[in-house]
Amino acid sequence: MSDINKIAVSNHLALIWVPGHSGIQGNERADELANTGAVVEYIGPSPVPLIPLSYVKFKTKGWMTDHLTLEWKYTQKFKGTKEFLNTIDMTNLHTIRYL
Repeated sequence: MSDINKIAVSNHLALIWVPGHSGIQGNERADELANTGAVVEYIGPSPVPLIPLSYVKFKTKGWMTDHLTLEWKYTQKFKGTKEFLNTIDMTNLHTIRYL
């Protein structure tokens, strides 16, 4: 039994995924453009389509989850991390939380 499984048996253990953007080409520029776009006046056809922000967030989260799942499945990187995660018995975990 791996050390993390031993800890999970008698403790409350949470795995927390924290998205990291470091090293992703163009991320800083994308952040800059997004921040600029958030404060400028809307320019485009009228009327502005009324799409609730909650729906946009829901669809974006779904797309990102699908995209990241496929990327994780097919990437040749992170072999050590993948091997480590495969040793964890998820049934002993009390909480898995995504940020």
